Parts: sequence; C-alpha cells; structure tokens
Amino acid sequence: MKKTLFLIVLSVLCLGALYSQSAHQITRIAVVDLRQVHERFGNQTQTRRVREYEERKAAFEREIETRSNAIRDLQTRRADAAERNNQAEVTRLDNDIQRRSEDLRTFHQTRTEQLENELKALRESDASFSEMVRLISRWAENNGYSIVLDINTAGVIWAIGAINITENVIRHLETQNRR
Repeated sequence: MKKTLFLIVLSVLCLGALYSQSAHQITRIAVVDLRQVHERFGNQTQTRRVREYEERKAAFEREIETRSNAIRDLQTRRADAAERNNQAEVTRLDNDIQRRSEDLRTFHQTRTEQLENELKALRESDASFSEMVRLISRWAENNGYSIVLDINTAGVIWAIGAINITENVIRHLETQNRR
C-alpha cells in the first residue's frame, strides 16, 4: 500500500515536472521487479545477498510499524488521561511519547542510512547488476520511457535528465529566500 502510494505520488511529481519543461513532452514511467530479473539472470551468490538485504529491509519496516503503533497507543492513552484531567498521567505520557518519537526518528535515520549503503555496495559489487541496469536503461530510453522504478524498493533505476528538477527547485527556493 505504501509502495503504491509512493509510486503514485512520484508519478504525479514526475508528470508535473515534465509538463513544466514542455507541454509537448509525454512522460512514461515504468516499473521493473529487479529481484525477479536478478534471480533469473544474476549470479546466485549475489541473488542470495539481495534477498537477505530485502529481508532485513522488511524487518526494518515491520519494526518501524511496531514502534509507530506503540506511539499511537500512547497518544490515545494520553488523550484519555487528559479527558479524565489526570495531569500527572498526561505529563508522564507526554515524556514517554517524546522519548519514543525521538528514538524512532534516530532508529529510522540510522537504519535507513545503513540499508542505503548496503544496497549501494550490493549494486557496486555485482557486475551482472550493473549490466542489467545498463540494459534496462537502454531499453527504457529506446522505448520512450522517462523513468524506471524498482517495484520492490520504489527506487529510481534510471531517469532521463529532463525530469530532474533539482536546479528548478533551488532557483525557486533562492527566489523565495530573497523575499
């Protein structure tokens, strides 16, 4: 569900970026299951490492959901305590919510960085992966696609330069800061 929503939002943003570049330019977005392609055509050792990475990522996402649910539960209990005018309980729960929220932010930031570095290392250490990405990129460009996403990670595999709006965003923010 989260991946689907992310892909939809990303698609809309990409479409908007390309529309602003040129009204005549049409954006085509593709998704590919890199894991499935890699399992069929990649080396077996690397495929096992990719699968292990995805298992660690799924465990991370489950942990985030568990911690988020615990915080939501505390927030519900805090609202109940406030309704009962139990200020001592409200204060205790506020402190607990704040501590757990900060722990969650730190955990999320640290673990996301670790997983990104791990994925980067996996991709860089695997010649067959690099070749797959090169072939996917060439195929996408030859078939009129503007961006290709990995359906498992929602990460960008390849994108044409026209959809990179970084410089436009920087110019806009510089203009806003001058006001």
